[in-house]
Amino acid sequence: MTKQELILSILNKTNSITIEGLQQEANELTQEEFQETLNILVSEKRIEVLTLQGKMILKARNDDEVQRYQTMNQNEIIVYQFIKDAGNKGTWVKHIKEKSGLHTKIVNDAIKSLEKHKHIKLIKSVKNPTKKVYMLYDLEPNEELTGGSWYDDEKMDIEFINQLSNHILKFIQSKSLPTNEQKIYSTRYAHFPSLSQIHSFITKSGITTQPLSMEDVKSLVERLVYDGQVKRLDLEEDQIYQAKRNYNG
Repeated sequence: MTKQELILSILNKTNSITIEGLQQEANELTQEEFQETLNILVSEKRIEVLTLQGKMILKARNDDEVQRYQTMNQNEIIVYQFIKDAGNKGTWVKHIKEKSGLHTKIVNDAIKSLEKHKHIKLIKSVKNPTKKVYMLYDLEPNEELTGGSWYDDEKMDIEFINQLSNHILKFIQSKSLPTNEQKIYSTRYAHFPSLSQIHSFITKSGITTQPLSMEDVKSLVERLVYDGQVKRLDLEEDQIYQAKRNYNG
C-alpha cells in the first residue's frame, strides 16, 4: 500500500477526521512523509479540507467528485463550494460575492464555466424571480424555490388547485353529510374524515399523477375551511373535517 492509499483508506473508513487524528492513524509515516503525502492529495483534489468549530477537518472525495474538481480552477472551486454548501435551497450571486470576497467578474466567469460543464444550474425562485439562484446540477430544488405542487412553469396553477379542492370537498361531503338533506350529524359522529384519510383518498384516486404531501393536502383542506365550505374539528390524535350543509358560496 502506497502512502497515498494509506491516508485515503483511513479517510474512507472514518468519513471525516482532523489532521491530528489522521496523523495518529497514519503513525507509520514520518512527519515529513505525512505532510508531503497530504499536500499531494489536496493538490490532486482527492481530499476536501473543511473548517468545523475552529478545527480543520479532512474528508476523502469519491471518484466522481475528484474528476469534477480536477476540471476546475481555484476560483471555480471556491464558488462551487459555496453553492454546494447551500444545498437544495441554492444561493444567489450576491451572497457568493459577499462570502467569497471575489471580484464580480471572477465570480461571473466561474459561474459561467461551472454552468457550461453542468456542475451547477440556474434556478428561478417563484418568490424572488429577479434573483439568480444557483445550486448543484444534480439536486432537485427546494419547494421554497419552485412553489411546490401548486406551480406550473413558475405560475400558480389555479385550475389544478380548484379541481383538487372540488374533489376533496365532495369526498368530505360524502363522509360527513347524511343523505337526508334535513339532517346533520352531531360533532360526536365517529366517521368524519381525517386529514390522513383525505390524503389517502387523493393519493389512490388517480385524480393527479403529481405526488402530494400531507402538507399539500392540508393546505387544500384549510382553503375549504377558510372559504366556509368545511368545518375543522380538532381531536387530540388528529384533525377531522365536516362539510357544511348550508354553504351558499
